[in-house]
Amino acid sequence: MQQCYIFQGEIMPTIRIGDEVWEELKQRAIPLEDTPNDVIRRALGLESGKAGRRQRARTRKQGTAQKRKGTPPHAFREPILQALSDLGGSAQEKDVLDRVEQAMAQQLDDVDRELLASGRSKKPRWRMSAREERRIMAKKGLVKRDCPRGIWELTEEGLAEAKRVGKESKE
Repeated sequence: MQQCYIFQGEIMPTIRIGDEVWEELKQRAIPLEDTPNDVIRRALGLESGKAGRRQRARTRKQGTAQKRKGTPPHAFREPILQALSDLGGSAQEKDVLDRVEQAMAQQLDDVDRELLASGRSKKPRWRMSAREERRIMAKKGLVKRDCPRGIWELTEEGLAEAKRVGKESKE
């Protein structure tokens, strides 16, 4: 039996989405205005009754959306693998991210270094993207999920991938 709820007079089924999809929905949302349903409707080309206002807002945002996004999470995979490999396969998150920052220093720009709210503190956008990539890597079995808080550790599969990436970068 499917769970549903009523929102703004419409019956809405409950759906489950992955973290990566949720992050993309947040990136595409108009802050303080959109619901997940609004974002999905736009992505599918199903404009709502608010189409005129949404179109103006989207047009206004399109010019800066690419600039705001920063380096995508997948760009951090190889530097994370290399850093963990160099640190013996397991290390404190801070140590890994410090090495990632050094490795990517030429690629990170002002947008990546912009401070964003993260819990009670503010962290650079690039660190949040790197942490998102670590979550994706855990889902793919490259890093362990069950490590103590703040510890990142490669799995056997992750160690093999780090070696492969290391060989390719030396060639």
